[in-house]
Amino acid sequence: MSPKTIITIIKNKRIESKMTQKDLAQKIGMSEKTYQRIESEAVDMRLSQYYNLITALGLTELDVILDSFNVDTVTDKDIVAATRLLLPQTRHNLVHMIISEFQRFQNTNKSKV
Repeated sequence: MSPKTIITIIKNKRIESKMTQKDLAQKIGMSEKTYQRIESEAVDMRLSQYYNLITALGLTELDVILDSFNVDTVTDKDIVAATRLLLPQTRHNLVHMIISEFQRFQNTNKSKV
């Protein structure tokens, strides 16, 4: 199975969000005609347009990448596997950040009790 195009992903998310082409175009300050030309792949989408579109749809770049390969869910094992690709210092910083956030979360919940 070949990956879905970015345009297909954006179009599908627009439809899932029950937005018309006009709605999405207006949301990012683009003319409806320009958006229609992008969605029909009559013109290439600029990077700034891409970022505006995915932001308006509440997507991240990771969402687009995962959708392009039909990955519906990411498991904790996927995250662990991906961290193995990081440089050692980056991996250390990530673990430190996770521990700090966990401690902050625990302290926040203690103060609510």
